[in-house]
Amino acid sequence: MNQANRDLILKTFLEYRKVSTDSRNIIPNSIFFALKGASFNGNEYAQDALKKGAVFAVVDEEDYALPENCILVKDGLTALQNLASDYRSLFHIPVIGLTGSNGKTTTKELIARTLSKRYNTHYTKGNFNNHIGVPLTLLQLEEKHEVAVIEMGANHQKEIEFLCSIAKPSHGLITNIGKAHLEGFGGPEGVKKGKGELLDYLVKHAGTFFYNIADPNLVDLSSKTSRKIAYGLVEDLESNFYKTKVKSVAPFIQIELLDEDLQLHALLTNIQGTYNAQNIAAAVAIGHYFKVNIVGIKEAIGTYIPSNNRSQLVDYNGARIFKDAYNANPDSMRVSIDSFYKSLKGEKLLILGDMKELGDYSLKAHQDLVDFVSTLDVDCVVVGPEFGRVSLPVGFKHFDQVASVKVWFDKTPIKGKAVLLKGSRSIGLERLLED
Repeated sequence: MNQANRDLILKTFLEYRKVSTDSRNIIPNSIFFALKGASFNGNEYAQDALKKGAVFAVVDEEDYALPENCILVKDGLTALQNLASDYRSLFHIPVIGLTGSNGKTTTKELIARTLSKRYNTHYTKGNFNNHIGVPLTLLQLEEKHEVAVIEMGANHQKEIEFLCSIAKPSHGLITNIGKAHLEGFGGPEGVKKGKGELLDYLVKHAGTFFYNIADPNLVDLSSKTSRKIAYGLVEDLESNFYKTKVKSVAPFIQIELLDEDLQLHALLTNIQGTYNAQNIAAAVAIGHYFKVNIVGIKEAIGTYIPSNNRSQLVDYNGARIFKDAYNANPDSMRVSIDSFYKSLKGEKLLILGDMKELGDYSLKAHQDLVDFVSTLDVDCVVVGPEFGRVSLPVGFKHFDQVASVKVWFDKTPIKGKAVLLKGSRSIGLERLLED
């Protein structure tokens, strides 16, 4: 895209401060960006967008670049991303970039809630964490905002590097590095390299890196920079870094933390799962670093209730259902199952869905998981074609799809049981609880 068009788009955006990418939901006085997908071409809807109230349409096909209120560019998506990058550069506020294999969204929510106790905080809504979602999030920044938390997801190398070039984080945090999106990253080392692109950006731009001192991968990465802040879960709260201590995890996490005067405080959360303790510790550390007082930290984290199929605890037909069915990979599966098994007493049922995007690692990952579950005293149901390929232990049930599980589930007495729903989003395990 030539510089004149880039400047014109930024100038126009600064006048109206609104963008639209879907002609079905045009925001009045917005700039419409004609994006393309496998089954749609946004250029075809540019004139319709203008009729519905868009002030300009950014198109990338000359046939649709009618003289009135159209800007012709080489690529509509690139134009949107360039606008977000240019607009972000106008803000001189802390921008915390956040990525990781597991726990990104929960950690982002906890950090944003914590910082909001002192600052006007802008943050990624939902899972708008990709090459379109990050630009759209940045374009919602306003002069009133004092800090931003930008979640960045990736399923291949160079993606985090690219998102950093748009978001330009001044601070960064990697929740963990695990066996997620192995197909796209090319294996575990590829995941580490890909997630580490956030730190590489921070090193080049004198940014500050927050890292979990208990995670060997993150400790190893942190050696690249001297501008780093350690945090973690410890037994000795006198340690010389931001720290928290887990007191209980059944059914919700309870932690202890120190205030600025080294006074001990207890915090009971509405969050279950031992794995979430690290996410809480990250939010506590960033809250401390940005001078949020202990009362604000406790209130922000203590009142957070998980939603959207992430670490949710619900009652259903007399059973306690743990819904953690938004995403799944070998690491998150194992820690979720382990936490569920150890923190609850009584009869337990696991309903596990396929793990996606594992490529050549898929068969072994699914076999390893059912072998692990077979060592536990639980009933287990597995769902999806990948689990259908493995050798199942005696007593395990397999269904190809959720609709079949639903028939079985509705007929099965579950009153008094604890049930874990864990699987990749595309499996849709949450539909088991629909009427």
